[in-house]
Amino acid sequence: MIGLVKPTSGTAYVHGMDINTDMGNIYTNMGVCPQHEYLLLTRTYLSYSFRS
Repeated sequence: MIGLVKPTSGTAYVHGMDINTDMGNIYTNMGVCPQHEYLLLTRTYLSYSFRS
């Protein structure tokens, strides 16, 4: 759903946007909620919050 692996069939929608064609728009509205603390050890909270 976040675009790391291309789908082989079917489609999915995020707020009405097709993940096959609208990932750029989806990324602008997507947040990250890490499940493991190792992500926070390699980058600061601010670097995640203010990514370009």
